[in-house]
Amino acid sequence: MEIYQIGGMRMIGIPMISNLQNLKFNALQIDTKRSELKKLSDQRTKLIQDCLEDGLSVIKISEATNISRQRVYRILNKGD
Repeated sequence: MEIYQIGGMRMIGIPMISNLQNLKFNALQIDTKRSELKKLSDQRTKLIQDCLEDGLSVIKISEATNISRQRVYRILNKGD
């Protein structure tokens, strides 16, 4: 069985994939992760809004999320 090196990973029994195919796959992975990040960011914004509606302070939200109070306000104002 042959061993191939693809993007720093050792693969056994898989034929060598061209750099162009690797690049296309990488672009697809980036797009997928970007989409996942957007969903998580939207979810965080909604959760922050819900916490504020429940009476939690921006300080408590900031501590729970490990982000600054200023960032919490920016998230709320921009919907980031």
